[in-house]
Amino acid sequence: MIHSVIDIGSNSIRLSVYKIKKADVVNLFNDKIMAGLGAHISKGQLTEKGIQRLIEALKHHKGIVDNFDVIEGVSVFATASLRNVSNYTEIIERVGSETGYSIELLTEKEEALYSFMGATHSHEARRGVLTDIGGGSTEIVYFKKKKISFLSSANIGSLNLYDKFVERLIPTKTERKKMEKYINKKLDKLDLPKKDEEILCIVGGTGRAALKLYNEIYEKDSQNRVMESEKLCLLLDRFEEMKIRDIMNELLEIKPERIHTLVPGMIILNQVRLRCRTPWILVSETGVREGYIYYNFTRRVK
Repeated sequence: MIHSVIDIGSNSIRLSVYKIKKADVVNLFNDKIMAGLGAHISKGQLTEKGIQRLIEALKHHKGIVDNFDVIEGVSVFATASLRNVSNYTEIIERVGSETGYSIELLTEKEEALYSFMGATHSHEARRGVLTDIGGGSTEIVYFKKKKISFLSSANIGSLNLYDKFVERLIPTKTERKKMEKYINKKLDKLDLPKKDEEILCIVGGTGRAALKLYNEIYEKDSQNRVMESEKLCLLLDRFEEMKIRDIMNELLEIKPERIHTLVPGMIILNQVRLRCRTPWILVSETGVREGYIYYNFTRRVK
């Protein structure tokens, strides 16, 4: 069967189309709109402008899906983008009325589970930590023998950190310190296991963008998927020695649509890796959307 998934995140709204045959899942097509819903939250609610951006993005994706006669179904889900706003009921009703789509609101545990299933299906790590750093939340999963041993989530993301702490485009040294203090307070509440881990696996746009920057700066092959943990910290330290204009030019070449959220996302990643004390960071090509497919549309996934 051919099935499509629309993932409504705080940074982006993504469409992915998959061919599913028993336990095999093949990605056929992707489309992305950087809607930045997390930047349109006021007094705990998604603003009218934010709702309009959401509906416009979904109509855009619907136009693509409707042009593919072979697509047999569409699943639409939202993560912290709608989970953390108080007017989500109104939003879901309006989206249904204007697009015909029914939005499934994932819980923190469901999001973490799907991210874990999507990532671990594509790599051989038997033990470690997985983190999914989105625009509005960060999920953390400890696993052993490919089974979850600990799962939690914090309402810290690359976009809401940027909105809360960064005055201009790139965090200053003082803003970075404030973010690190805030992140650690949030992580302290999760009561994460205190042990060294073999590897930290990251899924999502923050990880992919950080890897692209890492490969460019350290002159790695473009197909490289692994970062040394210490070098991630050095990248952040390096930004503190650079002029803002030089940082902006560098990030614009790497990932222009994430120029304001990449550094906050990397700061979160660095604090998570310090907690799990792992020497390596593996960037997964698959994540929550693939995990959603494995969980809901295949039968051999455990």
